[in-house]
Amino acid sequence: MELKQKLLTSSFDFFMKYGIKSVSMDDLARSLGISKKTIYTYVDNKKSLVAETLDEFLQKDEDEVRA
Repeated sequence: MELKQKLLTSSFDFFMKYGIKSVSMDDLARSLGISKKTIYTYVDNKKSLVAETLDEFLQKDEDEVRA
């Protein structure tokens, strides 16, 4: 699995479990075993990470409904 995909999947899991405000970029980095700097090569900030994570989830959900 590509690192960005792992980041989005892990982010979604953390956001659903703890809430968006409670999850820090440090938490995500620690859970993936990477640095925050690496995360920021894929997203600009937490706001864009949340947006991309939700877009990914909604796209998967839409695909399942269409199937």
